Amino acid sequence: VTHPREVKLAPLEDSLIHEVGKEEDEAYFKALIPLQNHPKTNQTEGNFLHIVYSPLHGCGTTTLPEALRRWGFANLSFVEAQKLPDGDFPTAHSPNPEQKETLQLGIDQLLDEKGDVFIATDPDADRIGIVVRHQGKSVILNGNQIASLCLYYLCTTKSLPENSAAVTTIVTTELFRLIAESYNVTSFEVLTGFKYIGEKIHEWGQDHTHTFLFGAEESLGFLYGTHSRDKDATIAACLIAEMALQLKKNKETLVDLLNKIYKRYGPFLESQLSIPFGRGKGGMEKMKTVMETLRKSPPSEINGQKVIEVIDYLLDH
Repeated sequence: VTHPREVKLAPLEDSLIHEVGKEEDEAYFKALIPLQNHPKTNQTEGNFLHIVYSPLHGCGTTTLPEALRRWGFANLSFVEAQKLPDGDFPTAHSPNPEQKETLQLGIDQLLDEKGDVFIATDPDADRIGIVVRHQGKSVILNGNQIASLCLYYLCTTKSLPENSAAVTTIVTTELFRLIAESYNVTSFEVLTGFKYIGEKIHEWGQDHTHTFLFGAEESLGFLYGTHSRDKDATIAACLIAEMALQLKKNKETLVDLLNKIYKRYGPFLESQLSIPFGRGKGGMEKMKTVMETLRKSPPSEINGQKVIEVIDYLLDH
């Protein structure tokens, strides 16, 4: 094939084409229900939690509001200007829930309505952004903080099997590992990309050496449950709503719980630095040269701090 026009199109009635419909949606919702940790409280008190939600002009409205409702969280208001799918993203030119400007409409509505939590999902609804109204102000949680909160909540709420395991990536906070190990949950680090977390779930489903508890990456991708092999913003929203409700009953927020975690394990603060190398072949060659030089002569100190260990993921040591 040398041109897209040469690709043959099958008719819609072809036996290999299956249209996803209500049957698949229902199976998905049913898979999420058993993952509740406080089902009675969710059903009887879920409306006590006020959630503001935006799909950022994406597909999140097809599953997330209904999943929340089935978990008991029906007190939900939409960011109306971002509710309908629109590939032009008129109110979120970069529909990335990691960026504050993308979240601003929802933040404003959260404060105006005096809601508890603002949830935003990216256009394909696999990543999730969270903003908390704490002491009258909005607090944006980053991916590392959300990952730590969810893992800590699950470790302190669920009855865990002895072979429980949590999976994260090499660029996610070290706090994740500390929390897991403090509750005898084996922590695994994989390369970036949620497919590697999915591989672990598949592997353990075959050999039963571990039971998957939770997976996370710092770029706002999370998975609770084994119904999926990829990050899933809908189940993440349900889990976070349940956690927020439990905290609100005690007049606390997710920020209060995060501070308790920091008090126990120590404060963790991470940031990203993106270094441009240029586009195309030239950029790739420059990156290759930098990495070869770094491997041959790694620094002995950085900004006056002695380097005590070098880990090379390419060599797996």
